[in-house]
Amino acid sequence: MKNGYVRQHPPKIVSYPPRLAGLQIASREGVLWPFQAFKVSIPSRRGRALNIFEDTILRLSVIGLYTPGELSEITCMKVEIVEFIQNKLRNLGFLTDRNEATDAARKLAQGMDADPDEYVAATVFVDLIGGKVFPILLESPLEFLGIAGTDRDTVSFYRGTTGKRSVVSAVMMDPLGGWIRKRPSPADVTQAASAHQRLIKRYASLERSGAMRSEFGRLEDTVTVADSGETIFLYCESLVQQGSEDFVVTDPFGFGVSSHLTGKLKELLKKQRQAEYVVERLLRRAQRDRVGGDEERQEERDIFENFRVYPEVKYRLQRSWRDLQDAKELVTSDAEEKWVQRKVNDLMGNLYACLEWGLRQVVFEYPVEEWVFVYGSQTVQENEKTLRTFAEKCRLQVPEHAALLQVSPGKMKAYAGGEVEMQPLLALALAGASQFAGHPLHAVVRHYPDWLAYINRLKSLRDAVLHGEDVTPSKLYDYWRTCYRSVCLLFPAIPAGAGMEGMGSMAGMDGTDGPAWGAEPAARDDSYAQLRIRARIRLDDVLGIDKVVGLPDNLREQLMNVEMFLEESRSEQQAFDCSQAVNDLANALQGALFRLARAHRERSRSQKADRIEQAARRAVEAGFLLENGALPYGIRRVNPHRLERAIRGTNATLGANLLAFLLLMPPENLSEIAEGAPDLIEAAGQVAKLRGHGNTAVYLSPERIEKLKQQVFQSIKLLTEV
Repeated sequence: MKNGYVRQHPPKIVSYPPRLAGLQIASREGVLWPFQAFKVSIPSRRGRALNIFEDTILRLSVIGLYTPGELSEITCMKVEIVEFIQNKLRNLGFLTDRNEATDAARKLAQGMDADPDEYVAATVFVDLIGGKVFPILLESPLEFLGIAGTDRDTVSFYRGTTGKRSVVSAVMMDPLGGWIRKRPSPADVTQAASAHQRLIKRYASLERSGAMRSEFGRLEDTVTVADSGETIFLYCESLVQQGSEDFVVTDPFGFGVSSHLTGKLKELLKKQRQAEYVVERLLRRAQRDRVGGDEERQEERDIFENFRVYPEVKYRLQRSWRDLQDAKELVTSDAEEKWVQRKVNDLMGNLYACLEWGLRQVVFEYPVEEWVFVYGSQTVQENEKTLRTFAEKCRLQVPEHAALLQVSPGKMKAYAGGEVEMQPLLALALAGASQFAGHPLHAVVRHYPDWLAYINRLKSLRDAVLHGEDVTPSKLYDYWRTCYRSVCLLFPAIPAGAGMEGMGSMAGMDGTDGPAWGAEPAARDDSYAQLRIRARIRLDDVLGIDKVVGLPDNLREQLMNVEMFLEESRSEQQAFDCSQAVNDLANALQGALFRLARAHRERSRSQKADRIEQAARRAVEAGFLLENGALPYGIRRVNPHRLERAIRGTNATLGANLLAFLLLMPPENLSEIAEGAPDLIEAAGQVAKLRGHGNTAVYLSPERIEKLKQQVFQSIKLLTEV
């Protein structure tokens, strides 16, 4: 390795079992992430059965205070809370029916005073790339794995138990800022412990058994940290999921995907060749593996087997399918209404829970933890307004009265505490969809724009009586089918049409009088995912992996759309309609110019009367190519009001943003961009002219659209580097 670390110090490697249930992986690359492990000593009272509030009420009861009013006044707790705690202590046998302390309570209180705190040894980890304390406080001792061999940046090591050992290879990352770091403070350790607790609660939303308990005890005042740490490497994996062209990094301690390490690996693309090597191999392997698997895939005969990696969703779908068949028999018979009602309620409850579990997985895979705090600190009205904005941005139809979007701050705080239900999950999914272009919710909305109305209907049929509604078998089947396909869309790796052929006839529900919850999604194969991966690889080749990763999401998506359009048009020999690609090129260039113009808007010193002439003069002085020294006709004819808006920092039009860019940018930056992309203005003029109003066909030869793409891409590359 270039730093010689492996030759001088055999790496100490630690690996924990991954927990990636639900992730459909197209390709993976092992990564060894450098950490410094510090030993810490923390006080812990593991035998405590009561929390601090219950402990306080118990102690006061032992000394003869047992009236809720008295206890409320002394502890400054509300009377209702005191009564709640007293009720729990009675159930535990520590208080009598008159709230007097029992002998067991006195013994427990004496034991609390007599037993000193137990000090427990633990380990805290400092990320040698990010420089921060990792949100883990580990109590179990570190177990290092044996080294099988090294080759440049790659290390092979043994993993598994004796007799079942396997050799795993991983690329070792270099630290940023050296191998030695300052030891964490007690406050850092406390923060790591708190973050660990939050991580456990968040991950517990995927566990049927409820909240998991942490491995470490309750931190108190005294924390001791060792003077020096030990350099170790934690094994994690960089993954590309099926249906995506972006990568994520797994948490080295088994908590799913780590947004922190994913972000740091993206930053490393500009600084370490190992990171670029990992990502390049990931994308190319995803393409190869997916193409090879297309011909071999055979759909499972049992459609529910598609969900075997999502056991809770599979369970709910199977239950709902049985409920559907039972309800069909009752609806078509002379059964009493209450039995029909019960089966319909069961069916809708399982469908509702199925969507709820699907959203749990989506929220976990696309975390937006900051929005938990935002929603929890806003009023119901503010949350509804925010969520309506997100929903409209996703093109989701929102009814006038949308109860699902009226999220109370209390529900978000309950979610943070481990309680999971539809409202907060939907709120976080909408926040994620507003940030991630590849969020699965976009696919759901494309097929079911009235999805909110569908969920509301499920809830009302689950909770309320039918009130004489004409429930037919085909209507019930339509509810089930929409839920099934919605969940398929939430999990891109599952083909939406798998096993659906004949399901209606199997259930005897071929009618067409059911509610039309959106258009029928076509059976999906891997072609779109493969197209995105091929387009992403081509985009990486043109701009560089680090540059593509660093682009804003919407700009990257526009460039991806251009590459996908051209990839699908490779067979074209004559001029063909390129209006879609031209629109995306124009939008991408307009956005890149807008970001620079907005960043320098305070530099404007020009007079309104001569702004067009001044822009042309600055373009010539910088070195941009202009025909006859004049700006393109369409650029010269920009509406003055739009130019004023662009100069003030508003995203107006491509022409207005280009002029604002020429007027506001410092001369040295203009010269730097002109040196690398002298035909920027010519390219902007061409795409602006070709786009027109964006509603007419644009026929271009394959050679011309490819040349125009290269001009715009090179211009955007330089614009984003300034």
